Amino acid sequence: MAEFKERNDLTILKQDMQYIKEQLAAVSTTLFSSLETFKKTITDQELEISSLKATVTNLDMSINTLEQRILKNDLEIAGIPETNNENLIHIVQVTATKLGVELTSTEIDEVMRVGPKRLRPNENTSELPRTIIIKLLRKTKRDEIIQAAKSRRNLTTEDIVSGVPKKIYINERLTKHNRILFRDARQRAQRYNFRYCWIRNGNVYVREAEKKPAISILSQHDLDEKVGPFRKQSV
Repeated sequence: MAEFKERNDLTILKQDMQYIKEQLAAVSTTLFSSLETFKKTITDQELEISSLKATVTNLDMSINTLEQRILKNDLEIAGIPETNNENLIHIVQVTATKLGVELTSTEIDEVMRVGPKRLRPNENTSELPRTIIIKLLRKTKRDEIIQAAKSRRNLTTEDIVSGVPKKIYINERLTKHNRILFRDARQRAQRYNFRYCWIRNGNVYVREAEKKPAISILSQHDLDEKVGPFRKQSV
């Protein structure tokens, strides 16, 4: 009788173990299915986020292109000391004349200084004067001035404004995005021994060496891929 009871208990124990195994298998199947669903949801969300990021990037680039197109007739002059009651149109015309370019007042749409106005211009010699922005009516005239400025890289304020001659710079006017990109491109080109880095019609270009092809740089990603990855300088 005792032997029968032991066998019966063993059978019940085996049945219980089998039941537990089946329950564990069911739970495992459910968990696995849930995990697969969760992984798919995460993957779908990551793909959606990636797609949204790409859309935002494309929209940003389209907006930047439109903004740069609006500036196609603009140029900027940096380095000319600022004084009260200055005649900016006269300063711009004298600068153009010094470059050998005839510029009449009727060819100028608008001239202004950009940036926060200082109460006492240039009192602190460590501060750079505000940049002069010129909006011209024709892009061809803007291109003529920029081309002339390229051949006069040591252009100064001599015969333009009074005071100690200071070096001035004439460039295309860029959007904030392109200005930052151009700055970073110059730094990256120097780090990776690219000989040339320049702007043409609002677009950034680099060239590794003479007779090498020009490389268009549209984004930070282009800098990483076409010039070299960003690296923090060691202190």
